[in-house]
Amino acid sequence: MNRRTAPLLALCIAAALSGCTSEQEVSADDATRILRQDAPYTVEDEPFSGTLVARRGDQVVFRAEFEDGRPAGLVENFHDNGELARRRQLAWDEEKGRVVVDGDEELFNEDGQRVMLASSKDGRVVKSERWCDDGDPAERATYGEGQAMTREAWDCETGQQITQESTNAEGQPEGEQKAWVPDGTLVKHARFVAGQPEGLQETWHPNGQVATRGSFSAGKPVGRHEAFDDTGRLLEGGEYDAQGARTGLWTETFADRSNTVHYGPDGFLPAEFSQAYLSALLPPQAKPETVAFYLNEGQVKVDQAIPTDGGDRPTFGRLDFPVRDWTYSVVIADHGLLPLLLEKGADINQADSRSRTRLLRCLDRFSPDKGNMRDRCTPAELDELLAKGAKADLADAQGRNALHVLADVALYGDYDRFGTQAGTSAQARIAAIATVAKAGADVNAADAEGNTPLVTALKSRRADLVRALLAAGARADGAGPGNTAAVHWLFLKQREEYDIRGDFVADLLPDLIKAGADPGVPFEWDGAQVTMRELAARHGMVELVQMLDQSGGG
Repeated sequence: MNRRTAPLLALCIAAALSGCTSEQEVSADDATRILRQDAPYTVEDEPFSGTLVARRGDQVVFRAEFEDGRPAGLVENFHDNGELARRRQLAWDEEKGRVVVDGDEELFNEDGQRVMLASSKDGRVVKSERWCDDGDPAERATYGEGQAMTREAWDCETGQQITQESTNAEGQPEGEQKAWVPDGTLVKHARFVAGQPEGLQETWHPNGQVATRGSFSAGKPVGRHEAFDDTGRLLEGGEYDAQGARTGLWTETFADRSNTVHYGPDGFLPAEFSQAYLSALLPPQAKPETVAFYLNEGQVKVDQAIPTDGGDRPTFGRLDFPVRDWTYSVVIADHGLLPLLLEKGADINQADSRSRTRLLRCLDRFSPDKGNMRDRCTPAELDELLAKGAKADLADAQGRNALHVLADVALYGDYDRFGTQAGTSAQARIAAIATVAKAGADVNAADAEGNTPLVTALKSRRADLVRALLAAGARADGAGPGNTAAVHWLFLKQREEYDIRGDFVADLLPDLIKAGADPGVPFEWDGAQVTMRELAARHGMVELVQMLDQSGGG
C-alpha cells in the first residue's frame, strides 16, 4: 500500500462504519469555495455528509471528508502528476465560526518528498517542521498559545543555519536572536527581554565587516553606538546618555559625506561668558589680559567648543542643540594669543567641526602682510605655527590639505594693500607651497572629489603655482576628478565646463609634458571620448592644435 492509497482506505472504512457511502463531485474552484464558506454545504437542501471530490480528467485533485455540511477529517490536494500535495485534518470550530486545522498538516513536493509537517490543536499550531527537497532540514519551530516560541531555519543550497530566534507568549522577541547569510557568516546577534533590546546588539555585512554595534538597557540605547559601511568606514557614531538621548560628539553621514554633530551643552563655552571672552579673543582688538583672566578663573576652558554661524564666525548667547558648526579658541584667536593658549594646554592641531586646524585656516587667509586686515595670516605666522608643532599633513573634512588651500586661489587672487596684484604676494604663496610640502603636506593627495593640489592650481589658472607644485614633486601624469587626467584641466574648469585660454595652455603645456603628462589621453565629453586636440579643433583654435600636434598630443 502506498502513501496515496492509505487515506482512501481510511475514508472508505469511515464511510462504511457510518453507514454513509455518499460521494459528491465538484469542480476544483467550487471545492475551495466550499471549504471557505460560512454556511454548511448542502446537497438537495440537506447538509452533506460524505466525501467531496474534484477531478481534472480522470485525475483526482481534491478530496475532503464532510459531516453535516462541515469539513470533518482528512482533506487532501494532489499534484497534476497524481502525487499527494497537501494533507490536513480539519474540523469545524463552532466558537470561532470557521474551519480550523485540528491535527497534522503535511505538504509534499511532486516527487513525493514531505517538505512540511505542522501539528495543531483547535486551530493553534503546536510545532512545525520544513524540509528541503533533498530531505535536509529547512525550518523547525515550536509554539505556545498559537505564538512561535522558538524558530530555526537553514539554507537549502548550502545547508548552513540562517535563523535562530525566539519569542515570549505575547509574540515579542525574547532571548538571543541570530541570523546568518547562506555561506554561514553571522550577520545579526541581538538580545531581547520582554520584546525590548537588552545588552549588546550587533549586525554585520555579508563580507563580515561590522555594520552596527551598540548596547541597550530596558529598550533604550546607552553608551557608544556605531554604524559602518561594508568597507569599514564609520557612517554614524556617538554616545547616548542614561535617558537614551544622544550626547557629545556624533559622526553622521548625509549624501555620502560625513559630518560631526554636537549634542548637549557639555564641552561648549558657557553662553554667559561668550560675549566678553570672544571679544577679547579675536582680532582686531584682542585683549590677552582678559583671556588670561577667564582661563585662570576656570570660568572658560581652553578646549571648549565655540558655536559658529556655518563658517567660522562665532555666535553668542543661548545654545540650541544639536550644534553642527563650531570652532575652538586655538583655531580662531588673534595670533598674539597663541603662546598663552598653548601655555594653558591648547592643542595647536585641534580642528573645528569641518576638520580645519589653525594651520589650514591660516593658509586660507594667507598674505605677505596684514595691511588693514587683522585676520590675515603672514609667512612669519606660518613659520611660527610649524615651529610650534602644527602638522602640515592634516586635511579638512573635504580631504583638502595645506597645498589644496594654497593652490585654490584665482588668477588675480594675490593682492597688495592697494588692490593691485602684488608680485610679493605671489612669491610668498610660492614659498609657502615649498614650506608646507617640506613640512609633510602630500603634494599628490586627492580631496573628496578627486582634485590634487596640481589640478586645483590648474583650475585657478595660476601657472606660477603649477610650476611650484611640480617643483615640490607633483605628478603631472596623475589623475584628476571624474576619470580625467591632471593635464586635461588645462582646458577644463569644471567637470562639464571648459575654459580654454590659449596663452595659459601655451605657457604650461611644455612644462607638464616634460614632467610626464600625456595630452593625447582621451576623456569623456558630452558622452563621448575626445582628446584635447579634438576639443581645440572644434573651436577653431588652430595654434593650439598645431602645438598639440608638435608635442605628440594629437
